[in-house]
Amino acid sequence: MRTSRDGTAAVGFWQLVMVFGPPVAFVLPILAVWLIGGFENFQWINKPITFLQAIATLGAMCFPCGTFLQARRKWNQARAHESQSWPTAPGEVERSVKKTRVTGLPMKLFALELTYSYRVSGYTHQGNSVQFGAKYVAAEGLIEAQAQKYPAGSAVTVHYDPNDPATSVLETSNEMARQNSFQIWLYFLSPPVISAVVAMKNAVP
Repeated sequence: MRTSRDGTAAVGFWQLVMVFGPPVAFVLPILAVWLIGGFENFQWINKPITFLQAIATLGAMCFPCGTFLQARRKWNQARAHESQSWPTAPGEVERSVKKTRVTGLPMKLFALELTYSYRVSGYTHQGNSVQFGAKYVAAEGLIEAQAQKYPAGSAVTVHYDPNDPATSVLETSNEMARQNSFQIWLYFLSPPVISAVVAMKNAVP
């Protein structure tokens, strides 16, 4: 069984990955293609771009975003696991409103704008998270269930960080942290797919 110390170590590790992962993901595709000679006779204009050149260029733009989102996902999952050992306090929901956001993709994202108050050691704190994870997610049913479970004025049990009582969640599940995986796949798969299309187009006489 993992201990609270294990959870804290995982949180710290994924925090570091969020900081250092994107720069590494930016450099690696360019460095890898350069080392195998993919940039020989490379020109930005008046010359068709090769598959390797395309994937290095697009990878340098997209892979850092995908790396950050994946690291943040794992970080939130680690925080959710860590919160299972946190103490609790009674609280009350002050505001609960379901929100919808239209994206550039043919889909919508949903969020629950929530505010709840609780007291720890004589001090009143406010929280706004049902679970650790992305604020806006594609799973409307999940947000709708949360909205019904936590209407304004309802009593709640708050899990708070003993080292920072202002940090809190209502649930220790990692369900919210596991949402929006499509964003990660989009950033990692777009470069090779687009590069392949470009290479095939340039190969046609």
